[in-house]
Amino acid sequence: MKTFRDQLQWQALILAQQQSGLNISTYCSKYKLSTSSFYAHKKRLASTESAFVCANISQHKVTEHKVTQLELMQPQTAIALEFAHAKLHLPHSTSPSFLAQLLRELTS
Repeated sequence: MKTFRDQLQWQALILAQQQSGLNISTYCSKYKLSTSSFYAHKKRLASTESAFVCANISQHKVTEHKVTQLELMQPQTAIALEFAHAKLHLPHSTSPSFLAQLLRELTS
């Protein structure tokens, strides 16, 4: 039986593969994923990424989910999100749409 994965799930799988240090073939074998599907989704997600400016909160005051001051970072810097007592580190290549969806989920 085929498993349906949405764009967010494929983004997470691609990110996990990149962070695992395994090549795509080995990663797909280990997690029983189709390599052709993996490559197709990776290509599709890469083509939907747009230019994105990374930002670092240097001083902040959060009021109703609004950040008052941002400081630009180097584009190659990893993205670090802190929410409650958790930290999440994402590569700089993470798509803006994935970040937006992630932030919506965290604040709901």
